[in-house]
Amino acid sequence: MRVSNLVTRVSLHTDNLTLAIVLKLKIFHHLNLNNINPTTYYTYINTDKLALVKDFEIEKLLERVSKRIIRAIALQSDTVPTADKVQIIEKGILSDYTNEFISDKELLGMSSKTLIKYKQAIEYLHIYHGANCKVSEIDYKAALGFSRFLFAVPLKWKNKPELRDKDLRLMIDKKVKLLNGLDTLNIRTITEILKRVKAIFRTFENHGYISKNYYDNLESIKSKKSEKREYKPTELKAIFTYLLKADKREDYNFMRFLLMSGLRRSEALGIKLKDLNLNECMIEVFGEKTVNSHRISIIHKDLVETIREQIADKEDNSYLFFDSEVQGLIDKPLHRDKSLSEIIEIHEHTIGLRVNKHIKGVLGADNKKEVDIHSLRKNFAQALYMVADIRELELKTLIGHSTSKDTTDNHYLRGKRDNKRLKELVDLADFSEFLV
Repeated sequence: MRVSNLVTRVSLHTDNLTLAIVLKLKIFHHLNLNNINPTTYYTYINTDKLALVKDFEIEKLLERVSKRIIRAIALQSDTVPTADKVQIIEKGILSDYTNEFISDKELLGMSSKTLIKYKQAIEYLHIYHGANCKVSEIDYKAALGFSRFLFAVPLKWKNKPELRDKDLRLMIDKKVKLLNGLDTLNIRTITEILKRVKAIFRTFENHGYISKNYYDNLESIKSKKSEKREYKPTELKAIFTYLLKADKREDYNFMRFLLMSGLRRSEALGIKLKDLNLNECMIEVFGEKTVNSHRISIIHKDLVETIREQIADKEDNSYLFFDSEVQGLIDKPLHRDKSLSEIIEIHEHTIGLRVNKHIKGVLGADNKKEVDIHSLRKNFAQALYMVADIRELELKTLIGHSTSKDTTDNHYLRGKRDNKRLKELVDLADFSEFLV
């Protein structure tokens, strides 16, 4: 139930109306940063207070924002907020602020998968800087040290008993022999971690916890252009033939689905029967960044029977692919304390390892270096591109690429699509040379 006329009053000294005005502007700025429209909130300022009418869903967020802004103003002004109205506890501890960051993102509806990525980045921050480190002490040298530390972190170190529960930073600093010869985090993973860390410290800077975000000063990591390519027809035929002969029917259906839908592995594994509309040949595909983000994927005419095979004897809440495996993970005593999102993350990783093992087994180690599961999207995109008269916006829509920078789409079309035409275009894409 939405509740209106809930008012937060932040008292300031009566002789400083300017601070109240600054507070209002800063709160609105914070709302904008979090994609909340401040124009939906009525405010008024008199000689001693600012009032903000707010909705119930973000009441807690606004309360925290008010306290942060008052703290930031107090640090830059001789005027101190009325102590009996707002109690401010300033610890400046990294773990306090990172916990608060996660709580805010949960409140704002960030997807569980994206939250996991932020939590992973925070874990590395705590390992390197220390959970009790004062954020004000993290300067450019410390930020640079963190980025160098990531390059030395062993790949899948949590799965190695000899490294588990050890002081990873200390081991890396001392260059212990145990780390010699171990594979380290790849560039893509490091880039992703640094991207999350920069966003976290940007939030700290916006809240006034730090005077400068030194992580934003780090140079971007220049990685080599992806060497992954699309599959050759003979390669995919060989893989499909192997899967059928080995009686790995669901693995075969899964790879065939990825080839002809262009969906990412995580998107395909997240599809439930209730997301399917076989009458209109459409699938609702939910994105990763927010819980409300989703798009429509068109079902190719040659995929209908594959999907019918997958949905046989399943309920609406079942997953389209590997549903029994997900349920098996959920029922494991080992996973009793894990959330569903964490179990899904484990599931996606397991399926990825298995499919890549199939690819390597059929094509060999050398060829496997050039292709992976994601390569199927390249085959899909190329097949679509060869369809006569397909437009750029239609190609991006079907591949699932962002059109956020497309002025025509954002301001005029406003996301409107001709699904009938998209269906016709998808059906014209020819995948026959890859199939058995």
